Amino acid sequence: MTNIRRSILKRLVKAQTPLLTETYLSQAILRTLRYERAEAGTFGAHAAGTLPPVFPASYNEVAKPKALYEDKLMLRAPLPVVQPIILKNTRLDPYSGAMHKKNVALVWQKELDQKHRFKREFGRSSLIKANNVVYFKSPAESYLTRGLCAVAPGATNWYHWLIEILPTIMLLQNLPKDYDHYPLLVPQEVLSGGTFREALDLFAGRRSVIGLDRDKNYRVGEMVIIPPPVSGPFNMHDHLWPEPEDYINNIGVMQQFRTQTLERLAVTDNEHSPKRLFFARAPGTRSYNQNDIVEVARARGFVIMRPEKLSFREQVQMMYNADFVAGPSGAAWANSIFMRPGTKSLIWSLKEYDGACFFSNLGHVAGCQTTYCFVDADVTIRNSYEAFSASYVLTPKEFSDHLDALL
Repeated sequence: MTNIRRSILKRLVKAQTPLLTETYLSQAILRTLRYERAEAGTFGAHAAGTLPPVFPASYNEVAKPKALYEDKLMLRAPLPVVQPIILKNTRLDPYSGAMHKKNVALVWQKELDQKHRFKREFGRSSLIKANNVVYFKSPAESYLTRGLCAVAPGATNWYHWLIEILPTIMLLQNLPKDYDHYPLLVPQEVLSGGTFREALDLFAGRRSVIGLDRDKNYRVGEMVIIPPPVSGPFNMHDHLWPEPEDYINNIGVMQQFRTQTLERLAVTDNEHSPKRLFFARAPGTRSYNQNDIVEVARARGFVIMRPEKLSFREQVQMMYNADFVAGPSGAAWANSIFMRPGTKSLIWSLKEYDGACFFSNLGHVAGCQTTYCFVDADVTIRNSYEAFSASYVLTPKEFSDHLDALL
């Protein structure tokens, strides 16, 4: 029955039927199909209040991916203080990081401004995001009295967890003492151990932590949320690709995050640590001719590294002590924020992502030299979903030419 309801609503939306644009008829149809209708609105406009700033005014410094022999291009603009906001009686979906308040789907101002480019997910059962309107399934809810939000889209991906969420947990240290008893709200998967838990423990301190079940929704009586110091488009509409203007990279917050992480992990110089690292990837999405490329890398003294097999401290220690790191675009590059100033890295990525600043921004934070090599997908790709699984070929000659020019 659920699939039938979903199919009906999809057909109504696709046909742009007037029934979904007339308030009374629309609400009746949606209630019958057990869906709700929400307008996209900003967190700021629907906040119950604000708290004192947790970080002073800084700058947004966005570094465009730089191809070999190109000059570095950086966008720089002032950013205001980082000020937490208070949300009352808000629904939270741990799976997607989506938040709803009454009939409003909450987004940050930049997401709303770029709705014609950014494709924001509002949960597994949401059906359409057009003209600021969202249709989503009404879920069963669990209730939490209070909490500090540490959930966002892609929270169980290493990049999104380490770079977009963990710095906000760091900033929660600076909340007023009255909030010391508010628990952190994190995805349950984070608490299962491994590098996610190791990273969380560095900044959670003695604060209690509540793991949220990805198969549930939660209504939180009072929740504190911090504007993300780092953001970029999670997905984009068809035939649109990331550009530097799409990104926020609070240089002050991220440099503090880098410094505190290195200090808390007690990372040190180690002359015996490998100086040339190659990120190897297990078979799966975005496959490429890795065996051919590994041979070229080994011939130039690179040590093959699988970051997922190491502890968080081991990953950071190796990145900090490396002189050169090479590998395909992927979440492992989140750790490049811990490289030493002046070190080098080579990343290869699909040509559609020549404006995607996720990892070039981290290289800029660390002060290292990041170079990109752009390749063609094996098939025509229309959007970020297709790009995520697209295979490609990086020729050994192109790879060796890049390495020889940089070494």
